[in-house]
Amino acid sequence: MDPYEIKIKNYLKMGEILQGWARNADTVPATVGDFRAQVPSNVAELSEDFKDADPLQIFNAPDQKVVSIMLPHPDDLDLPPPSPYTLPDFYDEAYDATLVTPAEEEHNFRSKRIADYALRKCV
Repeated sequence: MDPYEIKIKNYLKMGEILQGWARNADTVPATVGDFRAQVPSNVAELSEDFKDADPLQIFNAPDQKVVSIMLPHPDDLDLPPPSPYTLPDFYDEAYDATLVTPAEEEHNFRSKRIADYALRKCV
């Protein structure tokens, strides 16, 4: 597991937790320990490289009436794209197909994903 990755095991439950945090700022975890206390390990987990006292950086997207762009961290751009990049299982379930990016398209697909996620506020 990538030490900086949040491994999502149950997208539905994690989405419900995130929506709860978005609706009630008082419930947003401030530390890794808070995250682990609120998110069961069968829903999502952080690497053991993170300590419970480590802070989390969570922010709300701006209102839909505000043009906003979320840029990837420059260090992330230096990492090779996962090979092959496969979409999470819920896409397969929704479209009744197995969606896999061909190896020769990984770089282009990654660039397209960054554009989509950075500009469309994917919610």
